[in-house]
Amino acid sequence: MQSITWSFLMLIGVVALIPVTLWILKRLQKVRAGTHQNLELISQMSVGQRERVAIIRFNDRHLAIGITAHQVTFLAELDNTSSPSAGRSTGAPVARGGDLAFSQALSTVRARHAED
Repeated sequence: MQSITWSFLMLIGVVALIPVTLWILKRLQKVRAGTHQNLELISQMSVGQRERVAIIRFNDRHLAIGITAHQVTFLAELDNTSSPSAGRSTGAPVARGGDLAFSQALSTVRARHAED
Protein backbone atom coordinates (compact mmCIF):
# COMPACT_ATOMS: atom_id res chain seq x y z
CA MET A 1 0.00 0.00 0.00
CA GLN A 2 2.80 2.37 0.90
CA SER A 3 4.50 1.65 -2.45
CA ILE A 4 1.37 2.62 -4.40
CA THR A 5 0.99 5.85 -2.44
CA TRP A 6 4.66 6.75 -3.00
CA SER A 7 4.33 6.05 -6.76
CA PHE A 8 1.18 8.16 -6.96
CA LEU A 9 2.84 11.09 -5.17
CA MET A 10 5.85 10.89 -7.49
CA LEU A 11 3.54 10.91 -10.53
CA ILE A 12 1.76 14.02 -9.23
CA GLY A 13 5.14 15.65 -8.55
CA VAL A 14 6.38 15.01 -12.09
CA VAL A 15 3.13 16.26 -13.63
CA ALA A 16 3.33 19.41 -11.47
CA LEU A 17 6.91 20.06 -12.64
CA ILE A 18 5.92 20.17 -16.32
CA PRO A 19 4.17 23.60 -16.22
CA VAL A 20 6.90 25.01 -13.97
CA THR A 21 9.60 23.86 -16.40
CA LEU A 22 7.71 25.30 -19.39
CA TRP A 23 7.31 28.64 -17.58
CA ILE A 24 11.05 28.78 -16.82
CA LEU A 25 11.95 27.95 -20.44
CA LYS A 26 9.59 30.66 -21.71
CA ARG A 27 11.19 33.24 -19.42
CA LEU A 28 14.69 32.23 -20.57
CA GLN A 29 13.73 32.58 -24.24
CA LYS A 30 12.50 36.15 -23.63
CA VAL A 31 15.78 37.06 -21.98
CA ARG A 32 17.81 35.50 -24.81
CA ALA A 33 15.67 37.15 -27.52
CA GLY A 34 16.27 40.56 -25.97
CA THR A 35 20.04 40.35 -26.46
CA HIS A 36 19.82 40.98 -30.24
CA GLN A 37 18.94 44.66 -30.01
CA ASN A 38 21.12 45.55 -32.99
CA LEU A 39 18.95 43.43 -35.35
CA GLU A 40 15.39 44.49 -36.23
CA LEU A 41 12.90 43.40 -38.87
CA ILE A 42 11.63 46.60 -40.50
CA SER A 43 9.29 45.18 -43.15
CA GLN A 44 8.67 42.07 -45.19
CA MET A 45 6.65 41.05 -48.23
CA SER A 46 5.70 37.61 -49.44
CA VAL A 47 6.65 36.96 -53.07
CA GLY A 48 5.67 33.31 -53.21
CA GLN A 49 4.32 30.51 -51.07
CA ARG A 50 7.51 30.15 -49.05
CA GLU A 51 9.57 33.10 -50.33
CA ARG A 52 9.81 36.60 -48.88
CA VAL A 53 11.78 39.77 -49.30
CA ALA A 54 12.58 41.57 -46.06
CA ILE A 55 14.20 44.80 -45.00
CA ILE A 56 16.19 44.51 -41.79
CA ARG A 57 18.13 47.00 -39.71
CA PHE A 58 21.49 45.70 -38.51
CA ASN A 59 23.86 48.06 -36.68
CA ASP A 60 22.23 51.16 -38.24
CA ARG A 61 22.44 49.68 -41.75
CA HIS A 62 19.30 48.79 -43.71
CA LEU A 63 19.62 45.59 -45.74
CA ALA A 64 17.27 43.94 -48.22
CA ILE A 65 17.37 40.15 -48.01
CA GLY A 66 15.61 37.34 -49.85
CA ILE A 67 14.34 34.50 -47.70
CA THR A 68 13.44 31.03 -49.01
CA ALA A 69 12.86 27.72 -47.27
CA HIS A 70 16.52 26.77 -47.74
CA GLN A 71 18.56 29.97 -47.66
CA VAL A 72 18.80 33.68 -46.95
CA THR A 73 20.33 35.86 -49.69
CA PHE A 74 21.67 39.39 -49.42
CA LEU A 75 19.99 41.54 -52.09
CA ALA A 76 21.04 45.15 -51.48
CA GLU A 77 22.11 47.67 -48.89
CA LEU A 78 19.65 50.53 -48.63
CA ASP A 79 20.45 54.19 -48.01
CA ASN A 80 19.64 55.33 -44.49
CA THR A 81 18.54 58.82 -45.57
CA SER A 82 14.87 58.19 -44.80
CA SER A 83 15.60 56.15 -41.62
CA PRO A 84 12.48 53.93 -41.59
CA SER A 85 11.11 53.04 -38.20
CA ALA A 86 9.18 49.77 -38.05
CA GLY A 87 8.08 50.10 -41.67
CA ARG A 88 6.18 53.36 -41.09
CA SER A 89 8.39 55.90 -42.83
CA THR A 90 7.08 58.54 -45.17
CA GLY A 91 9.76 57.86 -47.76
CA ALA A 92 11.01 54.42 -48.69
CA PRO A 93 14.74 53.79 -48.54
CA VAL A 94 16.36 53.83 -51.95
CA ALA A 95 18.59 50.96 -53.05
CA ARG A 96 22.12 52.08 -53.78
CA GLY A 97 22.70 52.48 -57.46
CA GLY A 98 18.97 52.62 -58.26
CA ASP A 99 16.61 55.46 -59.12
CA LEU A 100 13.42 53.68 -58.06
CA ALA A 101 12.42 53.32 -54.42
CA PHE A 102 12.72 49.77 -53.13
CA SER A 103 9.03 49.47 -52.26
CA GLN A 104 8.00 50.65 -55.73
CA ALA A 105 10.39 48.21 -57.41
CA LEU A 106 9.15 45.37 -55.23
CA SER A 107 5.53 46.24 -56.01
CA THR A 108 6.32 46.18 -59.74
CA VAL A 109 7.97 42.76 -59.47
CA ARG A 110 5.08 41.46 -57.41
CA ALA A 111 2.53 42.73 -59.97
CA ARG A 112 4.44 40.99 -62.78
CA HIS A 113 4.52 37.80 -60.71
CA ALA A 114 0.75 37.99 -60.13
CA GLU A 115 0.10 38.24 -63.89
CA ASP A 116 1.95 34.95 -64.54
